[in-house]
Amino acid sequence: MVLNKTHILLILFFGLVVAGVVIKSNNKNNLNKKEEINYNNIKSDYSATRTIKQDDELITIDFSQCTQDRVRIDVGFGSTTIVIGGKKGSNCKVNYGGEIENPNWDGSLPFICEVPVSLGKVSFTKNNYGINFSPIENYCIKK
Repeated sequence: MVLNKTHILLILFFGLVVAGVVIKSNNKNNLNKKEEINYNNIKSDYSATRTIKQDDELITIDFSQCTQDRVRIDVGFGSTTIVIGGKKGSNCKVNYGGEIENPNWDGSLPFICEVPVSLGKVSFTKNNYGINFSPIENYCIKK
């Protein structure tokens, strides 16, 4: 069989498509392998330079600082807990979770994040149901 330019280009094209699918699949698998931090051992940082700061309806996290911290933020119908686990390479390890009107909440923090420290300070809005973490949702998975 003789291959002409069109055959070769089609073979290359399909090869690149398959390679792209494999790479995308591997990236998705890496996202699902985020390390959960042992957030039970992390205490609140009450220093003036803490990583998590609350100012009324705004919560600001300094991902570039990324020192261990824990904070519980009360909201209208429940609470949200955020735990900073420290740096892992060029990422900041974060777990968060919360409850809405649930006195039996077990304290689990089902969201596991690895946020690039290059984001620096990011502010999140607070509402009656929790914290809006949409600015970092692409760096998080739910276990």
